[in-house]
Amino acid sequence: MPGRTQPGSHRIASLKSFGDGSYPFISEHALARYFKFKNGGVYNFDARYPQFDGASADFTAVNRVFADAAREAVDMSSPPSVTRKLDFTLYRLNPDVVSVRVRSATYDESVHISFAGTLVDLRTGKALRLEDVFVPGEDSHR
Repeated sequence: MPGRTQPGSHRIASLKSFGDGSYPFISEHALARYFKFKNGGVYNFDARYPQFDGASADFTAVNRVFADAAREAVDMSSPPSVTRKLDFTLYRLNPDVVSVRVRSATYDESVHISFAGTLVDLRTGKALRLEDVFVPGEDSHR
């Protein structure tokens, strides 16, 4: 059907892009929780987050950010009858940089979805800041 992507096509494109440059060795980790409350409410949580496993750089700090965000999202302060999901998508922007897009969704009486993004430098193992990516005064319309 025109305009629709095939299931898994984003994943296939991500895997193909890893063939450019050195392989970043990114594994997927998961946290899952399911609780049923006495009043009949349900708390359901499913999180997937990346871990950079490559030995080319020290990824300790950036891995901690993703793992801590997943653990924080498990916070049981949510009201009963809530479902939370956390997942990520990787994009290989060039041989040295991977973009990690994290999608967080909460389903209760309404739906709340948010996105966050991090650029990871595979040479240094660090998350890039805006100053690392954009040069002040550079023409951005090229």
